[in-house]
Amino acid sequence: MLWFRNRRTERARPNTFRPRVEALDDRCVPSASSVLASNGLNQVYVDANSDLVLVSPNGQQTALYDGSVRTAQGFRAADGALGIDVVFTDGSAIHYDPSAGGVLTLSNTFFGGNILDLSTAYSASGRVRIDVLVANSGSPSTALGQTGHVMEFTTSGGLQSLALGTHVRWVSAYQDTAGNTGIAIGQELGSSEFLAQKADTVTGLTTLYDGLNDASAAITGYTQSVSSFAAGNQEVVTDLTFNSDTSLSSAVTGTYALQFTAGTAAFSGTGLGVTLVGTSGDVKPGG
Repeated sequence: MLWFRNRRTERARPNTFRPRVEALDDRCVPSASSVLASNGLNQVYVDANSDLVLVSPNGQQTALYDGSVRTAQGFRAADGALGIDVVFTDGSAIHYDPSAGGVLTLSNTFFGGNILDLSTAYSASGRVRIDVLVANSGSPSTALGQTGHVMEFTTSGGLQSLALGTHVRWVSAYQDTAGNTGIAIGQELGSSEFLAQKADTVTGLTTLYDGLNDASAAITGYTQSVSSFAAGNQEVVTDLTFNSDTSLSSAVTGTYALQFTAGTAAFSGTGLGVTLVGTSGDVKPGG
C-alpha cells in the first residue's frame, strides 16, 4: 500500500495493441460496475434516485433496492458467480458473496463508523480482499465530498487499517490480469487537489486523475473484472464514473461507457470531457 505515497506521473511507453472498445448505454449514476461472472457480463449500477439496478447478461433489468443506496460494486466470487457489495445511505451495508455463505449484513458501526464504500475482489488462488471506506465523522449521504479512512480484510492478514490517510472519497478492490488483486482509491490532497490512483501487479501504480477537487472530469469510481486468468484467453471489463458537475455537496453522478477486451489492461477512448491515454490509463481533463 506504500505505492500510493509515490506520486510519479511518468507516461508509459506507447503500446501498439488496440483493444476492442464498446460504448455501453450512458446513464447518470453515482456508481457502476460490470462483472464477468460465470453466467456472462452483469452490470450493477445505482441510478440518480439511489435505486440499485442489476442488468443480467441477457439485458433484463431488476431493481434490487429502491431509494436507499449510496454505492454498489459487483464482483466475481470464488465460485465464479456474481457477488455484490451494497452501501446504504444510513451507513450500513450488505456483503453478498455466494461462495462464502451468502449475505452478511454490516451495521453502520460495524467498522467503528458509518460505511461510505465497500468492495471485494478474489485472486486466482481464491484469496479474498475486502476494502471498506469508513466515514471520519457524520452521517453518510449521496454527497461527493464526504471522506473517510480505508480498512482492509484479507484471508492472510485479517482486518487492518491501511495507511492512506483520512481524506479518501472512494475505494475499489479489483482483479488484475495476472490473477492478483489490486486497489483503486480517490483522495483529497489539500483544499483543492483530488488524486485518483490504482495499483496492481500488472500496471504498478497508475494515476487515473490528478486535478481540481470539484472538476467535472474528476473520477468518482473505478472497477475492473477479468473473465479468466488464463493468458491469451481473457476478457477484461473496466468501468469509470465521473463527476458531472462542480459541486461537492451534490450527488455523485457520472457515466460508465468503457468496455474492452484485451490480454492486457490497456484502453483508449474519450468521453465526458476526459481523455484516456495509452496503457497507463492516465486520465487528463480535456479531450
